[in-house]
Amino acid sequence: MLAGIDVLIDGRFIEAEKDATLLWRGSRNQIIWDLRSERG
Repeated sequence: MLAGIDVLIDGRFIEAEKDATLLWRGSRNQIIWDLRSERG
């Protein structure tokens, strides 16, 4: 399944960490994984 994913957002959304200025994420605790670079 991961072969079809370019970008993965990891982590639960936490309302207390909400930040509308973040790109692709809803809260600061979430991590962006760029899986395109992992495939080479």
